[in-house]
Amino acid sequence: MFTKRACFDAFLSDGFEEYLGTRGVGHVVLAGLYADVCVDTTARTAFQKGFHVTVLTDCTAALHLPYDAVLRFMRLVYGARTTTADDARAWTAPVYRAEEETCARPPD
Repeated sequence: MFTKRACFDAFLSDGFEEYLGTRGVGHVVLAGLYADVCVDTTARTAFQKGFHVTVLTDCTAALHLPYDAVLRFMRLVYGARTTTADDARAWTAPVYRAEEETCARPPD
């Protein structure tokens, strides 16, 4: 549906963010070859734009950095859920308690 050209961030693809917005998407599930490059870049932008982020650990790999450290970073900084594609929770947005404060709060 979208072709991510020679840029690391899927949000730089023409129409990608608008496509998500018009469909009311609030949770993105990411897979890709390099967790420490393209997946991290897209996860960072998604977080900054208010999306919930899930990274599929069995559908990514690291290029330069230790894989476990990359996943830990995304969990700590972006609040990303890291799990496998066969985990049913991967496909639904996480539920946050009202007292939790994050930059990527669920829509009201």
